[in-house]
Amino acid sequence: MGKKPGGQERHPGTTLVPKENPDSIVKHEAQQCSCGCDLNEVSGAILQERQVADLLEVRIEYTGHQITEKNTALSPQKFSCSSRNDIEDTVT
Repeated sequence: MGKKPGGQERHPGTTLVPKENPDSIVKHEAQQCSCGCDLNEVSGAILQERQVADLLEVRIEYTGHQITEKNTALSPQKFSCSSRNDIEDTVT
């Protein structure tokens, strides 16, 4: 049997709170009254405010890891560092 919907026992729970200054504001205004008069130039009062929190971008960041090989003028031997064990030969 699964968990009940809603907050779980002994879990404090959290909720998103509105931002004081949202990133953008979309005004939803009446364009015309019921008699057909144009309301576009008429000022109004804010009746209600709501906010929506959107996760706009989830993107993958690729980091290239290059292992170099070096040698000096004094030694023909080539030197390289070892690669990290957690980096595979393929994209992970």
